[in-house]
Amino acid sequence: MYRSAGYIEHIPNIFICAGWRKGGFDSCEGDSGGPMVIQREDKRFLLAGIISWGIGCAEPNQPGVYTRISEFRVWINKILQF
Repeated sequence: MYRSAGYIEHIPNIFICAGWRKGGFDSCEGDSGGPMVIQREDKRFLLAGIISWGIGCAEPNQPGVYTRISEFRVWINKILQF
């Protein structure tokens, strides 16, 4: 989606891009730090990302960019002393 909008920048694996090709649903200004939650097959919810940045608000082919929680799980658990 990001590339189809004409961007050639590489988005590192520490991020998740999410949105709708037609737009209409996405994070917006002021949402940074908020959760990206997904529902698993077992109906439980999982924190998958944290809203980081994006271009515009719910624009076509402009995904929101979220920090991928799984890339920081070891660090988070260390900080929380699990």
